[in-house]
Amino acid sequence: MNQKNSITQHQFTLLTMIFCIGSAILFIPSILAATAMRDAWLASIVGTLLGLGLIWFYTKLYASLKGQTLVQMYDSIFGKWMGKFFTLQFAIYLIFLSSLILRGIGDFLSTQIMNETPMEILIIILILVVVHGNNYGIQTMARSIEVFMPTLIILYIIALILVTKEAKLIKLLPIMENGIKPIINGSFSLFNFPFTEVVIMLMFLPCVKDQNTIKKTFLIGTCLGGIALFFPVLFGIVTMGPDLLANDLYPTYTLAKKLGFKHIFERIEVIIAIIWLLSIYFKLLLCFTALTNSIGHLFNLRDVKSLKIPIGWILFGTSVLLADNNVYFFHFNAKIWPLYALTIGFVIPMAMLVIHKVKQNMKKSQSY
Repeated sequence: MNQKNSITQHQFTLLTMIFCIGSAILFIPSILAATAMRDAWLASIVGTLLGLGLIWFYTKLYASLKGQTLVQMYDSIFGKWMGKFFTLQFAIYLIFLSSLILRGIGDFLSTQIMNETPMEILIIILILVVVHGNNYGIQTMARSIEVFMPTLIILYIIALILVTKEAKLIKLLPIMENGIKPIINGSFSLFNFPFTEVVIMLMFLPCVKDQNTIKKTFLIGTCLGGIALFFPVLFGIVTMGPDLLANDLYPTYTLAKKLGFKHIFERIEVIIAIIWLLSIYFKLLLCFTALTNSIGHLFNLRDVKSLKIPIGWILFGTSVLLADNNVYFFHFNAKIWPLYALTIGFVIPMAMLVIHKVKQNMKKSQSY
């Protein structure tokens, strides 16, 4: 990671926020409703709190090895060769995550918006845009988000205001009808997606200019992302109801298609699509940047430019071959992927923090 491409704490907050929103804003409402039903909004709150706890652990890990990216931390804690092994695992994780995002957006665009365009063509176009965007570096990416964010926030608020006329708060009752277990299960779904994925942001922490504000910056960005995901869940329940919400692949988009205001504001689904496409683009860009730098670190490459096109082709192949159909894709996303994501985003970082603390204590005891 090029340390010269420094970003401000405000820019990192926005990067973290947009990363959390990513593809989650379209899928999370139905995922939580399928688990927690009408209590999905409570699961969203609990899941966000769990996510903030995870980010706090990330900041503790980073503080103990300040100035290092995640892959450099692997080397420092596990040693050179084991560090390479974990870097390889992280790179594979990034390939699968990027492929899942590409497949998700490809399916969405080809079924909901551009019905006559093959999914493969849409994926290739998006990969080319991401590869091109990667050429400008993290600093340009952060500045671009600063430019787009006010527009995204305004569009988001407009969508929320328009959806209120369809809201029926009675659909939230009874609260905790099935006890606390569905809420806990739903909160872990949100914890897994997208909060364990935020481990990727550890690749960009050294780029922040003011290292003393890392904890505050990271937590605020994650909290804002959680809040942005909370309202689609809440309004999905009070408008569509938990049953319809749970059985719709793209509930946020479906709801937006029904909204309008006296023929002044129409086609509100376009607003949702714009918000989602921009957030998904920046999330993909962050994943792609982290992936190229991870592979560069794995093979001790000073210049990773030559990796971009081959990685782009790999992502295209894996995104297309990941699943034969949407049913298997969503099964993989719901049942198989969470275990892998939990390992990379939670188990390994926690083990790293424990091992590092043990090593520090051993050094202290030997010095006496």
